[in-house]
Amino acid sequence: MAMASLQPLKKTLLSENVVGSMRAAILEGAFELGQRLVETELAEQLGVSRGPIREALRLLAAEGLVVINVHRGTFVVEPGVEDVEEIYSLREALELLAVQRVVKLAEDVEIEELVEGVRRFQAASGSGQTEQVVVVNMEFHSRLFKLARHSRLFQIWTTLESQLHLCNSMELERRRPSSARPFDDHLKILGAIQRRDAEEACRLMSRHIQDAAQVVREAADPS
Repeated sequence: MAMASLQPLKKTLLSENVVGSMRAAILEGAFELGQRLVETELAEQLGVSRGPIREALRLLAAEGLVVINVHRGTFVVEPGVEDVEEIYSLREALELLAVQRVVKLAEDVEIEELVEGVRRFQAASGSGQTEQVVVVNMEFHSRLFKLARHSRLFQIWTTLESQLHLCNSMELERRRPSSARPFDDHLKILGAIQRRDAEEACRLMSRHIQDAAQVVREAADPS
């Protein structure tokens, strides 16, 4: 017997809107690191029931932005030194592969897109708006992964993106008032990619990531 055709269901955007709002609030610093998140309070602020809040917290926990403790409650993640080591060692392994593939596979016109990304980073750095700097910084690195032509590599990167966004915010806050180093690094990395020098591009990227990791380690453990 042939299976009856089914009409696609209309996807509700409520859960997506809730998780998007909460993700943005965490990444933009509306909640303090380590702050407890109370479902009833969040539901009241967003004007929804506790169901979408609970689902959003579950998704944010999967992204590594919140920690759910059955007995103590749900808290905004507060990265420790060990977390930073894991996040940045994984990032380095992923991004060096991405750089190698970009140098080998990206067309000249695609590399020009990275040039525009560096220009945007420069403009954002001059604005003094930390969140905007973080956003364009993440866009530059995400573009590298897209140009690498490796769907599984890009997929793994996206699972790490939210945690890196949070760490980047910690890095820039720690670097203030001087935050020119990340922009200078991007400029040099881009130059090596334009020259199709994979070895130099990887060396510069590795140094860039390790330098960022050190700053975030200091932010995570200021003692």
